[in-house]
Amino acid sequence: MRNLLALLAAGVLVFLGIGWYLGWYKISTTPGADGHRQISIDLNTNKIKDDVNKGESKLHDALSNDKNQPSSTSKPVTTGIPTSLRPTDDGGFVLPSDNSNPPPSAGTPKLPIPQ
Repeated sequence: MRNLLALLAAGVLVFLGIGWYLGWYKISTTPGADGHRQISIDLNTNKIKDDVNKGESKLHDALSNDKNQPSSTSKPVTTGIPTSLRPTDDGGFVLPSDNSNPPPSAGTPKLPIPQ
């Protein structure tokens, strides 16, 4: 029950925040007689209806475009791992040998290390 009330409160807060940002309502206070304050709330119902209709049409267009047309800007996902990896018995992987850069032979002279 508490979760349902928390969800309801979150929904109300989101609605109030979005409504304030989009200008659906205005709250104003004016001092009244005997130190009382008068609070007035002005709802712009035409703007609310227009914004909701625009949101519905954008959602409908987005959902219909996603189902009917694949995105032309999407690229295939590459992981950077060669596809020719071979699994080993211990759970590791072995990379294929690359003959373009062979390991140095035993007869290759070593360069002196500067000190």
